[in-house]
Amino acid sequence: IPLLGANQRKNAAVVIELVSVLRRRGWEIPVSALKKGLAAVSWPARFQLLLNNPPFVLDGGHNPQCAESVAENPQFYFPGEKHIFLVGVLRDKDYAGIFSRLDPVADEYICVTPDSPRALPAEDLAAWLSEHYEKPVCACSSVLEGIDTAFIRTEKKDAVICATGSLYLAGEVLRFFDGKGN
Repeated sequence: IPLLGANQRKNAAVVIELVSVLRRRGWEIPVSALKKGLAAVSWPARFQLLLNNPPFVLDGGHNPQCAESVAENPQFYFPGEKHIFLVGVLRDKDYAGIFSRLDPVADEYICVTPDSPRALPAEDLAAWLSEHYEKPVCACSSVLEGIDTAFIRTEKKDAVICATGSLYLAGEVLRFFDGKGN
C-alpha cells in the first residue's frame, strides 16, 4: 500500500480479512482487484509526506487515538531527528488527550488557529501548552506564518515538521502546498 504508518498496515490487514470473509460468503472478489485497490488507495492528510527536505508531514489527526499514531510514525520513519509540531485544534476537541500522546516525542510546538469558528486561538493553545509541558512553544497569526516559522526552525537543526491537530488545519496546509506546485 502507498500509505505510510503502522496504522495503515493494520487498516490494510482489516480490508484483506474482510475480503476473505466476503469470499467465504459467496462474493466473487478476484485477488487482482484486491491488489489493485490496495495499491491505488489514497488518503490525504493521513501521515502524508508533503516535502522531503526538510521532511514535512501532514496528519489531520484530531483525537487522542489519531495522535497516538501521529506520535509513533515520525519516530519510525525519521529516527533520531527532532520533531517540530505545527498544531492547531478545535476548542471542543480533547486537546489534552491529543497532547498527552504527542508530547513525549515533541521537541517544539508552533501553534496556529485553524480556519473554523470552533478553533482554539493559537495564543490560547500556546498558553495551555506552556502551562502543561516544558517545550518551546510559539503562537503564529496564520497557518502560513506557522509554516514559515517551522521551515526557519528546521534550518537550525535536523528536524521533521509534522502538522496535525485538525482537519481544518490539514486543509489549509494542503492548499499551501498545492499552491506551491508540490
